[in-house]
Amino acid sequence: MVAESNIPELPFNIDYADDLTVLEYYLSQVEVCTKARYTVQYLEYYILKRMESRDASIARVGGIEAKIKYKPTQYNTSILYRLKEVLESSVVSDVYTPEHQETITVPEKWDGRKIRGLLKYGKAVQEIIDLATFPKQPSGIEVQRIDG
Repeated sequence: MVAESNIPELPFNIDYADDLTVLEYYLSQVEVCTKARYTVQYLEYYILKRMESRDASIARVGGIEAKIKYKPTQYNTSILYRLKEVLESSVVSDVYTPEHQETITVPEKWDGRKIRGLLKYGKAVQEIIDLATFPKQPSGIEVQRIDG
């Protein structure tokens, strides 16, 4: 069911339009939406490239702000394994789950949300984490009007 406030203005009275008119208009609107989506994706790509070329993560122009959205930080788990050699097992157990059996074998994993918390354990830990950290990957941009 469509909320009353979301009912669009149509170029015909839908209650009295024949099926062909409704279906043709539907297809034309799908085409418009598809083209608009491609246009938005192209513009996002272009804005992202412009911001990256300026080493900017935020751009503010004329009351509009654009921010680069990033994918979650990812780590090279084969390098994080070294943390087990330099940290106490009680510390590692907060961020690492070894492979184990449930109804299927669950692979080992590192809790990426907690990795940065290990930096307090010194330079050796920081070097491992820095080496294991993959470069941030943009996932898109967020554009909004801001109060000027």
